[in-house]
Parts: sequence; C-alpha cells; structure tokens
Amino acid sequence: MDQEREAQRQQQLDDERQRLQQERQQAEEQQRLEGLQNRYMRAIADSVESSWSRPRGTPEGLEAVIRVSFTRDGTVRRVEVVDGSGDSGFDRSVEQAVHRASPVPFPDSDEAALQQRMSTITFRFAPDRS
Repeated sequence: MDQEREAQRQQQLDDERQRLQQERQQAEEQQRLEGLQNRYMRAIADSVESSWSRPRGTPEGLEAVIRVSFTRDGTVRRVEVVDGSGDSGFDRSVEQAVHRASPVPFPDSDEAALQQRMSTITFRFAPDRS
C-alpha cells in the first residue's frame, strides 16, 4: 500500500515537472517570437519610412496608424489607414510608401508561427519622431 502511494506521488511529481517544463518551453518560444517580431516590425517601419516622401506643404509632426496585410513572402496585400493624421495627403503618402516598400523584410517559411503572427500588422507611422 505504501509502495502504491509512493508510486502515485512520484507519478504526480513527474507529471508536474513535465507540465512546468512545457510551460517554460512555451514561454521561451513566446519570448523568442516576440523578439523576432519586434526586429521585423522595426525593419518594416524603416523600409516604409525610407520609401516615404513628404508631400509638399505637409506640416511636421503628423502621424498615422496603418494596418498592413502581407503574403507569405512579405508582399503587401492590403494597406488601411486605421487612425489618420487628419491630413489626407499625408495619409495617402504613407499608403503609397507602404506599397513602394513591398516586399518588406519578412520571416522565412521555416518560421511559420511568426509568419502567421505577422500576416497582418498595425503600426504607427511617425516620421518626425526620433
């Protein structure tokens, strides 16, 4: 009887260790993906900014929130201004810059989870912010 209880207790401990190990691995993978995603997001924003030209007469300090959908190779599929600057010329110029930047730096096919996370992204375009 004591051996049975000890065996059960040992099995429970083993199960708990395994569960904790899986949680730790999932957390590490989540951190890895977030780090990679942040690097790609920065590279995409840099690519868009370098493809952007300020429209004549556009004041400094404007910002727009943009949602972009991509194909698996980083080609821009759709661009949407989610929160415009209030200046339609600026907003249009940002949309055009996103299209000109296509294809953007994008995860390889061996990073399917990251590709899925980044199939549609939203970011703030603020060219005058350092």
